Amino acid sequence: MDEQSSSLDGALVSWKLQSTQNGCVLTLQLVASVQDFKNRKFRIARLTMNDRQLQSFARDIIRATDRRGVKIQAPPSLWERWRRKLKLRTKSSSLS
Repeated sequence: MDEQSSSLDGALVSWKLQSTQNGCVLTLQLVASVQDFKNRKFRIARLTMNDRQLQSFARDIIRATDRRGVKIQAPPSLWERWRRKLKLRTKSSSLS
């Protein structure tokens, strides 16, 4: 797609990602204007992607964030946070 000639169709409000057997479904909530957002007139767009398309899409998102200087890092899982706390407690009790 030519970025110079494309028009803006709307703004992203939220999204939801659902896994399927062969890939995923990405559901987007879009609005065309600020007034539509205030009136909660969302347009729904559902995109299906197979694993290859999802991988390619993820690479493009990572490239876009790198260009903009946005750091992407998933927060540690609950299990990982719990494991760290347990490790710290064990260390501090062995020092006493």
